[in-house]
Amino acid sequence: MSNVLDAAIAAHLRWLVRFESVMLGNPQDQFDPEQNNDYTNCEFGLWLRSNPDLFPNAEGLEEVMNLHRSFHEEAAAMALLLGWSARRDSVEAEWKKLCDVSDQLIMSVNQQIERRSILPVGRCDGSSAAGVGQ
Repeated sequence: MSNVLDAAIAAHLRWLVRFESVMLGNPQDQFDPEQNNDYTNCEFGLWLRSNPDLFPNAEGLEEVMNLHRSFHEEAAAMALLLGWSARRDSVEAEWKKLCDVSDQLIMSVNQQIERRSILPVGRCDGSSAAGVGQ
């Protein structure tokens, strides 16, 4: 089970890295805000839907699902800002929100399933917006 959970969290973090690449203007990466809003079809969302029995109760699963939905909503809001050539401080503030929700999501899923991930929380501390607007 822990390998499956680690893989789901790793997929979430890869998505975040890809999003950061888009945010930094990498032309090889694409990002569709409409598709991004569907938090149920990314790898982590698919894992969540397939493994509700790993959570001790419905409230725990709902907490993680709500955080995951919030994460995708923050990313969509940030993508819209980027599309509108937002000011650097707006983008950095949205990046911080996105990373905070990401960290809360990973901590919550680990707490709900009562295990510690081998993957780090805090990937997006204040310094991880490196290169934003630079």
